[in-house]
Amino acid sequence: MRGTRRKTSIEWPADVDERLRALVRLAEQDGGLPATSASELLAAMVCGQPADGARLAALITEYRQRGGEPAEAPGPPEAVPPSRRRGRPRRGLTRPRPPGSADEG
Repeated sequence: MRGTRRKTSIEWPADVDERLRALVRLAEQDGGLPATSASELLAAMVCGQPADGARLAALITEYRQRGGEPAEAPGPPEAVPPSRRRGRPRRGLTRPRPPGSADEG
């Protein structure tokens, strides 16, 4: 989709984020896509939803009742390929920095 791009900051449970990453990997593996991203999958899911307030409200209610648990698991761990990180490494999120490192502020 073309047009003006916007950045969105979303805060949600880590399990939801892991589910999103697993769904991206499944789309690449089983869908024959050379590469995709979480943002592209989310955009496709948003664009694919009908403009039906009652249906959307029911979806949110169902999510709340499940306590954020997925409706179905994406498959056993061995069925989901390991994720490939694209882009710039995220500093400080993957491992703690040693004391006295140059970036410490």
